Amino acid sequence: MANYALSNPAATLAQAGRLGEIRGRLVFLILALVVYRAGTFIPVPGINPDAVARYFNDQSNTILGVVNMFSPWA
Repeated sequence: MANYALSNPAATLAQAGRLGEIRGRLVFLILALVVYRAGTFIPVPGINPDAVARYFNDQSNTILGVVNMFSPWA
């Protein structure tokens, strides 16, 4: 059974659906991700987005530029 569950993700999900604790944790995780993604669109009061963008552009030749290179918004 263990080898079958490892080779078939659908069987693993079906088994997880029968278990209440795992299902509750998955629902919590999905809801937390939805709240996080919705929160990314809420602007923070007192932060000027143009000033933040200008700061990151000014720091492009430093270690911050290397970190920014790996960000999805570069």
